[in-house]
Amino acid sequence: MWGLSYWVFPLFAALVWLAMLLGMLLTWITNGKPHLASMDETQNIAYISDVGATNLKPLFIAMSAVTVVVFDFSFIVERYLRHSGRLAPNTSTWQKVLSVLSIIFSICGAVGLILLTIFDTLRHHNLHDGFLILFIAGYVLTAICCCWEYQRLGIHYRQHRILRISFWVKLAFGIIEVGLAIGFGVENQRKRYNTAAILEWVIAFVYTFFVFSFFLDFIPAVRTKHHQSRETEDQMAMNESAVAPGPGAGYGGDDRYTQPAGYTAGRHYANTDSYASDFNLALGSPLHSFSEPRLGAVASESATCSKIGTSILLKGGNAADALVATNICVGVLGMYHSGIGGGGFATIRAPNGSYFDLDFRETAPASAFEDMYKNDELASFWGGLSCGVPGELRGLEWIHGSFGVLSWREVLTPGIELARKGWAIERDLSDAMDSLSEGGFLHEEEEWSRDFAPNGTRLGLGDWITRKRYADTLEKIASEGVDVFYTGKMAEDLVKAVNAKNGSMTVEDLRDYKVQLRKPASLDYRGYKLTSNSAPASGVLSLAVMNTMEGYEDFGWNEKLNLSTHRLDEATRWAYGMRMKLGDPSFVDDDLSEYQQNMLAPSTGREVRANISDTKAYLQDHYNPDGWATLDNHGTSQISVADASGLAISLTTTINLFFGSKVMVPETGIIMNDEMNDFSIPGRKNAFGYEPHPANFIRPGKRPLSSISPTIVEHANGSLYFVIGSAGGSRIPSAVIQQLWFVLDRNMSLSESLEQPRFHDQLQPDSMALEWPQDENEGGGWLAESGRLRFGYDNATAAYLKDLGHNITWMAPHTSSVQGVRIVGNGTFEAAGEPRQLTSGGFAV
Repeated sequence: MWGLSYWVFPLFAALVWLAMLLGMLLTWITNGKPHLASMDETQNIAYISDVGATNLKPLFIAMSAVTVVVFDFSFIVERYLRHSGRLAPNTSTWQKVLSVLSIIFSICGAVGLILLTIFDTLRHHNLHDGFLILFIAGYVLTAICCCWEYQRLGIHYRQHRILRISFWVKLAFGIIEVGLAIGFGVENQRKRYNTAAILEWVIAFVYTFFVFSFFLDFIPAVRTKHHQSRETEDQMAMNESAVAPGPGAGYGGDDRYTQPAGYTAGRHYANTDSYASDFNLALGSPLHSFSEPRLGAVASESATCSKIGTSILLKGGNAADALVATNICVGVLGMYHSGIGGGGFATIRAPNGSYFDLDFRETAPASAFEDMYKNDELASFWGGLSCGVPGELRGLEWIHGSFGVLSWREVLTPGIELARKGWAIERDLSDAMDSLSEGGFLHEEEEWSRDFAPNGTRLGLGDWITRKRYADTLEKIASEGVDVFYTGKMAEDLVKAVNAKNGSMTVEDLRDYKVQLRKPASLDYRGYKLTSNSAPASGVLSLAVMNTMEGYEDFGWNEKLNLSTHRLDEATRWAYGMRMKLGDPSFVDDDLSEYQQNMLAPSTGREVRANISDTKAYLQDHYNPDGWATLDNHGTSQISVADASGLAISLTTTINLFFGSKVMVPETGIIMNDEMNDFSIPGRKNAFGYEPHPANFIRPGKRPLSSISPTIVEHANGSLYFVIGSAGGSRIPSAVIQQLWFVLDRNMSLSESLEQPRFHDQLQPDSMALEWPQDENEGGGWLAESGRLRFGYDNATAAYLKDLGHNITWMAPHTSSVQGVRIVGNGTFEAAGEPRQLTSGGFAV
């Protein structure tokens, strides 16, 4: 009931009140307009009170009482919804005071109405008039408090624009009722009883519109879902419920974006705006000053998609709407690693500070079994047998249904138009296609060549590409909802395509797919609260490292930078060792909840620090790698969003390897994941001699272990500070950990943080990989200024770490991709896209 009918309370109250008035008025008229006992001898039009003092008094009492009790309950519900984040939350204590005062005054008005019906004008004339004044004054003051509260809420969101309409209705009520009440008092004092009687009836009918206006207030909440506060740990639900970032230089500083008014740009590059010029970003005039970006921010691997996200904010959407629009766009442009054929995880902070760990990871089909790849391990990399049941759309559906305020079609439309109209192929996609050792399918297989080789030759950098089948698919999903993907012909086509490539998926697998709400992992760290996701994702790994590092008071000191890097790597190796027992909690016999809590316990941090030496690094066995081969996961995509209400989402999505399973559904253009490769294969030792761990063995319906670690940071006072996440497969946790270090301990901005060199160490293989410096011969656009190398570690740091015993290797500076949003001290947003990606972008509005 709660999720669908908040509006029923004011609507019901208004209808009961209107029915009572019409019933009493029509009864008096149809009875011949009799002169009632309480009427003055000069009076021939009855007051409501006159009719209510007759045999209709029981009706008058009952329906008046029902009206005001239900109506006043609406105020309480509205306060609860605003507190729980289902409606736009109050942003100041004074707004909450006004809300409470409106409840108090409405109760006074209700008491006045009920008592004036009981103490009728015939027998208790003076009392009756006093209670009438209390009734009118109570609800006029209620309207004033409501108007004041709504005015102070602002008009940044669609909810607020709806409340803006409601504001004018209530303001009009207050003005009209005060005027009518004055007129009523004057006419009554002058003994012009007929005029006074007419004014009283008008006052009562106008009150109907005031009650009905609260129907408008609940409209945004109708679009959300209410989740029960007590469910299993694996199905947790709602408990109750910038300054310009970073350098914007691209290729030689060239910036060919058409910037809508109010944009504050993060990192962005040329050659990424082929669609943005067609998409009307000025989707409505902003209703607040954009001299500083205070509405919200979006960061993703695509500047075009981030702009679509912020245009949704400008249109009146919130962070959930922007997230869905950006995600759909990324799935169009970055189809080689993302899309509705995959899945992922999200950490969500509701406006009231509640957290949700949303698992929309792919699941193993019902036909899957532990030894299914025993005779052909490569079948887990490509082909139908590598496909997991996709969860992407169910995840987006949950986010939008729980928090979104714009329509589902509105947030999908930009992605649909982009897929239909096309765009110029950018460097990231071109490089992905070039990297495929077995890339012939892009132009040899008909379902692929229709998009990637329409003229017989595979498209390349700068060529125009469209995905019209995919656009039609998204159009159908926008019109008919997500169920159309999981049932019916679209599901049948998907299953047929998967099984034609040696798969074993069924329509029932798709139909039965459900997202999981898990208990978020959280850690108090140096006055901040860090929240991420739990198994089968790896947010707890990132937090476990920070738990260890909190004990080092000099962690942020520049003069101890090399030592801190060594300690951080050691803590990371310990955390990767702990991670090896993680898996899908629904299928792991051990108590994973307790295990993950222990990973974040202060005592664990102390124990790990006691096993870290400042003078040497250790071999693998020192870090308790419990016999499980760490998987080197691959392609993912990160989106970070936040808005002024405090709603924030860090989401990572993937189809795993580049172009997933290499299976495309011919009818729909959907590219399927190869997420089954993330499971462990029994009896297959890895190159380092470690046996796979049963926690990640294949089971029907099970979700494979993931490196995804979307993380949100709050200040000690509970206010939102920082939204971060990364793509990069198994390099995700180490990238997230280092951003937390740079921002929280070394006091960097997001832009500065993303510019820092990164290392990666997942314990297996037994090496510490450092980013090498990128010079101008490796992509020109990497240089911030002529002659300055970016990202890489210098030889002195490498030598220091090597002397401690680290097995140093080198990696290219684009193996992880971080996107972040931050709220700085003056309340403005900072957004930053990954500078290692040529097409990334973060924007704040």
